[in-house]
Amino acid sequence: MQNLTDTFLEGMLMAFDNQVKDSESLRIKTFQDFQTLYEKDYLEIVKIVKAYFVGKPYSLETLNKMFFEYQDIIQKVLKRLTGGILSPAPNVDYEVSTTKDGEVILSEDFETMLETSNFIEKLVEIFRQSIYYNTVIAEAVWRNDHIEVDIITGANCSVETGSDYLKIEEIATARVGEDKHIIVSFWSEEEHYLTKGGERYAPDDNEQMINPYGVLPFSVLRIKEGTDFWGQPNWGLFLFQLSYILKKSDNFLGEAYQKFPLLWGENAQLPKGFVIGPGSYLNIDNPNSPGKTVSLNSLSHNTNWESIINLQEHSAKQFFVNEGLPASTASTESKDLSGKAKEIDTLELFEERPFLQMKLKNFAVDLLNKMVMVHNYHSQSGKIPENGKVIFNFNEDETLKTQDEIIKEREMQKKYFIADEIDFIMQDLDCSEDEAKAHYLKRKERLIQLSGDTLTTKKSMTF
Repeated sequence: MQNLTDTFLEGMLMAFDNQVKDSESLRIKTFQDFQTLYEKDYLEIVKIVKAYFVGKPYSLETLNKMFFEYQDIIQKVLKRLTGGILSPAPNVDYEVSTTKDGEVILSEDFETMLETSNFIEKLVEIFRQSIYYNTVIAEAVWRNDHIEVDIITGANCSVETGSDYLKIEEIATARVGEDKHIIVSFWSEEEHYLTKGGERYAPDDNEQMINPYGVLPFSVLRIKEGTDFWGQPNWGLFLFQLSYILKKSDNFLGEAYQKFPLLWGENAQLPKGFVIGPGSYLNIDNPNSPGKTVSLNSLSHNTNWESIINLQEHSAKQFFVNEGLPASTASTESKDLSGKAKEIDTLELFEERPFLQMKLKNFAVDLLNKMVMVHNYHSQSGKIPENGKVIFNFNEDETLKTQDEIIKEREMQKKYFIADEIDFIMQDLDCSEDEAKAHYLKRKERLIQLSGDTLTTKKSMTF
């Protein structure tokens, strides 16, 4: 009986292991399709569109006739969803210490590291990709005598997790080498090595193939947790882009076919297989054959193109609203939405902003600490004090906001106890907290006087 149990368990584990391998292969293929659309690889995009829509309801013959018109929607949506959070650029510093007078000492070598690594530009790109892929990994790499940041997605990476499925224990990333062969870089907390063609070999300056840092030099930005490490990418945006390409291409094909009427000849003695089309020249012999009427007929299409275009615009508007964007994103009309509708559309974006800022700040601080660690290990000079502290604060361009948007944002900040009237006065008047309190009390007294109340009955305010 024990042997039977062992055999059953062994079979179950083998089947599960095969299922996991198949699932990982499918996941990588899915993320590679996402990457193809993100990177605008037109020839590969055509293959993906055909694969998704063949038999649904288009035949392969029809799809092969199509000229695929490509207009990118993905980047437009991602820029709208992430706009204004990292622009203006955030304040990023590294506090080393403070003097007796309270002056903060910052690291100049840290500033140099930010500039040479193009950190802000990389952070903007990572943020946009995270909205699309859901989970993005950043690796702090020492290359060409300075720190660089490599962006890794599920299209070229596989991870192993432990009891915490959100934490990386082992990671393998793939890239194409100079000889056009795939090179895989493997990392764990103990090991680091490369493989090519199934052969393992040591990285430069690491003959022992150990992890020199003792920790993984990777940081993870994840927008939403799922049932596995990666979670679900933005399927809505991916599929909408595919359907948008197909609809535009189908319209193009329809215009080409329906621009001219259908023509056919009756008793015209045309050669077998001859098709009448635009510019066809007909030479009809014996048109007056006894008992036969020779004619050339036409049938015009009555396709309601206006209805088709309106349906496509409605579909696009509904998609943008579901993504949290104004429906006017899909419209070419400047007055497509009323003022109230615009208020409702922008409200969702403002409610999402603090959540995204929190995720982004935690990720950025973790990545910057990893960059300091890698920099200090390899740099022969200009070491950054490891006992310092990363300072990361967002900047908001208030001039880009309408008065209604500022009011909504402040109401949200008061609701969640992020700020109060004193904080708003400090922002508007660029003054200290004590000056803001004095200003508030002065205005409060004036309101009481204007209302006819006496100052003696006014309750004192404490802070």
